[in-house]
Amino acid sequence: MEKIKTIIIEDEPLARDHLKDLASRNVALDIIGVYESPQELQRSAICESISLILSDIQMPHMDGVTFLKSLENPPFFIFVTAHPEFALEGFDLDVIDYILKPTLTVERLSKAIERVKTAIKYQRSDFRQDILKFKDGPTTVFLYPTDILFIQSWGDYIKITTHEETVVVKSTLKALEDILPGDSFVRIHRSHMVHIAQIRAVDAVSVRLKTGQKFDIGLQYRDFLYSKIGMPLR
Repeated sequence: MEKIKTIIIEDEPLARDHLKDLASRNVALDIIGVYESPQELQRSAICESISLILSDIQMPHMDGVTFLKSLENPPFFIFVTAHPEFALEGFDLDVIDYILKPTLTVERLSKAIERVKTAIKYQRSDFRQDILKFKDGPTTVFLYPTDILFIQSWGDYIKITTHEETVVVKSTLKALEDILPGDSFVRIHRSHMVHIAQIRAVDAVSVRLKTGQKFDIGLQYRDFLYSKIGMPLR
């Protein structure tokens, strides 16, 4: 993958230098501009050619969310902010991640950049069928089905757990069943779905995953589970 052309916007000099330093250590990024304000970037001719903006939210004259809303075809955004309450303002926007400044580290930024890399692949039609797109609160999450360990129903939401994280999505297990590959996932309970490749052991009443989690098998799902994994019906 080509390097991700990236802009940094941060009005505080120390925070700007810190963010630039961390971003420069990520080999996936090509830092092509560092700015003190959105207005300064808007005057630049390179605004249309970038793929990612790392931006503060609360800034004088124009905040980061307002700037994002002002762009007709915005690149991907990662907001780095000291104010978590501002994340709610971007709830309806396609923001890849929100990073709180006290938690900003090389590792935390790298995790966000991995999300960006998956999102860039999602934009390509030859990858789109292999990647799922969800809203997780104010952020937009892109996941490979192969990374999913299990999915749980949680009221009007579902919790999708991967090796790296758990995301909460307003959806249903039935909706996920319709889009996930049927040869890779199986519904074992009205509240649980698991990745077949992650199953370590199955008995009459439960499934244990390789990662240690144990889930009950719903009676109405047992025969279907057994047939999916090649166990004799009881």
